[in-house]
Amino acid sequence: MVHRYPEIEALKAFIEKHSVTAKNSNSERILEGLLPVYFEMGRIAVEIQVQDEYNDLSRNNDLLSVVLCLRELEMIDEAENYEGWCFQNGIKGNEALQVYFTEIEKVVPQLKQYFLDKELDSFISDWDFQLNAGAIQELRK
Repeated sequence: MVHRYPEIEALKAFIEKHSVTAKNSNSERILEGLLPVYFEMGRIAVEIQVQDEYNDLSRNNDLLSVVLCLRELEMIDEAENYEGWCFQNGIKGNEALQVYFTEIEKVVPQLKQYFLDKELDSFISDWDFQLNAGAIQELRK
């Protein structure tokens, strides 16, 4: 029996409706441990620096790549400031990273307009993500 996950179905519908893509970028890394991903949603294109601690980007799964980008955007949106974001992610900042954070911070309000409640949503719960359970486990197959 194949289990269907409503959050994956919602993610697929969102991606299709808003022409969302996330592709590994050949750009130079601005910090060790962060991987650049070219992310598009509607008419907005931006490079997201993804912390990929589970090597999910190597799976070449478009849905999973979009989830990772949306999670990174959520973390930036929820951070009080650049220093708080660095602390939360356990990274030592640098000038290039601060420029990146500021640029993404400016784009986030535009991206929020694509969501029904005008708030970013990565569709997969943090609980599932951290425990490799449920919908994220399905995406990682």
